[in-house]
Amino acid sequence: MRVKGTGEQVLRLSDSHHGPVVARSATTAYAIRSAYADVVDVNAVWLAFNTARDYRGVEAGLALLQVLPHNAMAADTAGNVYYQRAGRVPRRPAGYDWSQPVDGSTSTTEWRGLHPASDLLQVANPPQGYMQNCNVPPDAMMEGSPFTPDRTPAYLFADRTQAQAFGHARTSGWTNSRGARAVALLKAEPRMTVDRAMAIANDIRPFSAHHWVRVLVRAHATSGSLHAGDPAYAAGVRELQAWDCELRADSRPALKYAWWRTQLLADLGGQRLASLAARIDGLREPLGETYDAPVLSDDELRTVAASFARALARMRSELGTLDRAYGDVFRVGRGDRSWPVEGGMAERLGLTTLRSVSYGAPRSDDTRWGAGGQTSTILVVLTRPIHSWTMVPLGQSDRPDSAHYRDQAEKLFSLRQMKPSWWTPEGLSGHIESRTVLAAAGMAIQ
Repeated sequence: MRVKGTGEQVLRLSDSHHGPVVARSATTAYAIRSAYADVVDVNAVWLAFNTARDYRGVEAGLALLQVLPHNAMAADTAGNVYYQRAGRVPRRPAGYDWSQPVDGSTSTTEWRGLHPASDLLQVANPPQGYMQNCNVPPDAMMEGSPFTPDRTPAYLFADRTQAQAFGHARTSGWTNSRGARAVALLKAEPRMTVDRAMAIANDIRPFSAHHWVRVLVRAHATSGSLHAGDPAYAAGVRELQAWDCELRADSRPALKYAWWRTQLLADLGGQRLASLAARIDGLREPLGETYDAPVLSDDELRTVAASFARALARMRSELGTLDRAYGDVFRVGRGDRSWPVEGGMAERLGLTTLRSVSYGAPRSDDTRWGAGGQTSTILVVLTRPIHSWTMVPLGQSDRPDSAHYRDQAEKLFSLRQMKPSWWTPEGLSGHIESRTVLAAAGMAIQ
């Protein structure tokens, strides 16, 4: 290889039937084997998806085994819904823990080809009438899920990497705040409407907030006398007790809750807070598990109360007042302008909502602006013709001089509003602001 500035370079690559050698010791070479090393026709999958007339066309595209592992969902105008835990999954011999590294130097661990798509977890038209997946394993997609680990090899069920990303050691038996809230809302709707679907897509209630408020009230009853000299503490507890548990822009208790949960993480550390959350959250309650009020020690209750008192003191110190509302701090903006925003995304802090927004570091004016989360919210209603609604957090233009640089932040995202998509020429005609015609040199334009 000729490299500018250094002359000719020689790079020696070693390969094996397992795959490329990526490391060596004195006596051993380490190779990486990937089921995706020979994927060469992913465009065939997207061709099948984009020309599908119903969900079976999507199923046929997945059967080509040319896509990365993911939760694939499809629906069609006939009212069908379909799910597949898609991917290229090697046939692995029994007797090994395939969630851990496995010795590749023996033929007994050799892959036996790939599982066909028919072996993968999938369901069409489940009796529940709904399905959801907010990065949760298949057994948490709906109440009474047809998917349980005992019915399939563990390596087919779910991905350990996905579980570890949410702090779970197992691939099943867990869910997250968004998944729990989605199931709770969807199973309560015998018939879905457009307005209700929009409300669910933009829901701003952290699933377990009401459980945590009850714990705070118990902690106050147990050890509130320790903070009798702080009138703001008792008033703050009463404020949260009356709170609707929504992260609304005009909500003062929502901001106090966010400060308290942040303080709990600082006081307890990640591991102790996770242990406490496992007892309080009740995330599998919508999936049919009974929720029992958590048993907390007196020391834990004192910590909860003390953290709330410290959170209020820090809030007063940082913001200068306890009367700020959630949207005074949490904003969506671009350039030099911002607007109040609602919802959150902080799983460890119990601030994650279906309307998922993560925030950047505090700015010089103590506000925190949206920095991640839902970037392309879309609601599709599969009527004939199909209708859809969208919103983006900022605007469709990256030019600061454009009227569409941040218009959706102000008029849609801040207000949790969605606008219709204009797919047809007739729908688009009333919204055209300019027109540019491109033509090759010498081409006549009719």
